[in-house]
Amino acid sequence: MTIELPKSFLSDDDFVEITSLNYDKINEEQRPVFYIDLVELVGGFAKTPSGFKRYENYVVLKKYEDVRLFWHVSNKHDKNAIAVFPSCLTLNEDRILGYVDKERNKDIICAFKEGLLIFSYISYINCWKKINKHDEIIEEYSANMVIKGFPKEDAPLSELLFSHCYMSWKVIKNFIDAGFNSPDIIRAASDKDLKKVYGVGPKIIERIHKYFSSSS
Repeated sequence: MTIELPKSFLSDDDFVEITSLNYDKINEEQRPVFYIDLVELVGGFAKTPSGFKRYENYVVLKKYEDVRLFWHVSNKHDKNAIAVFPSCLTLNEDRILGYVDKERNKDIICAFKEGLLIFSYISYINCWKKINKHDEIIEEYSANMVIKGFPKEDAPLSELLFSHCYMSWKVIKNFIDAGFNSPDIIRAASDKDLKKVYGVGPKIIERIHKYFSSSS
């Protein structure tokens, strides 16, 4: 169920959701197009418009809980900024958990533009206690998450080769340039023909047979 963005806080022109809610089409056994583990939420100590520290929202999170990623298209500091929201709460600017590390943003935005199905969940939450300047004991938090991108059911051959056969993009180009540009051609090919492609070895051939024979 999609939670609508409250217009008084966030507009569709400012925040575009990049996470997918369609879990039925995803087979977790397949290799994702990209898999980013332990992405630290940054900006957790930034102040919200109401004056609260963002990390205080971490107390509502649980390990393995899904989070929603939004491309913050109007962000003045980073055109690829990705804001992280908890999935269980009404979305408004006070509920931003933080942002995806700037070094990771570009690949995720590119994958989203290519139409990949993107999912993210909390993988680690750390809580510690500290004493502030008033000698009060306070709790602080940090959180990491996993981000996955999966090809759609009608994904192009190159994405299927990458996600199911562990082939690099460079080898995929060699493979397709050599004439292996459809599933039917790949299924009909002999091991001898496959081995002629630069970069294709026994392990890749084994993965090709495993995927394309099971998907026939």
